[in-house]
Amino acid sequence: MGVRATPSNLTMTIDLTKYEGHTEGPWSLELWGDEAYLYAPEIMTPNAEGTSICGMHELNQTPEQILANGSLMADAPLFLEEIKRLQKALHTEQQIVQAFYEYRDECCFDHCEAWMLEKGHRVIVDGQSEWKEEAE
Repeated sequence: MGVRATPSNLTMTIDLTKYEGHTEGPWSLELWGDEAYLYAPEIMTPNAEGTSICGMHELNQTPEQILANGSLMADAPLFLEEIKRLQKALHTEQQIVQAFYEYRDECCFDHCEAWMLEKGHRVIVDGQSEWKEEAE
């Protein structure tokens, strides 16, 4: 039988626990001349001075780079939520694929392998087909 695609060889895992306790989003970016500041409503006070999440100064960055880098940082809470959503969806898909493999291995490997190859459906892991020998 071929190489089975598993969660360990299909995913790169980011340890999301290191982000627990972060300042909740949304975050906003404000540009002040050659400086940029990230703010979040959670930490805003009536006098917002000194309550930014972080500040960036030009220091060898063009204004365009400050805007792009600041925008990337401001979207961090959105990226984190998207990663969580995608990890959950991937986990569901992996369970479906695992169930298929178990069914295939138990009752009909040859039939399933031939059908998948005929239809052009196959899993590629590290540049190799899921099956050791492919039908020509």
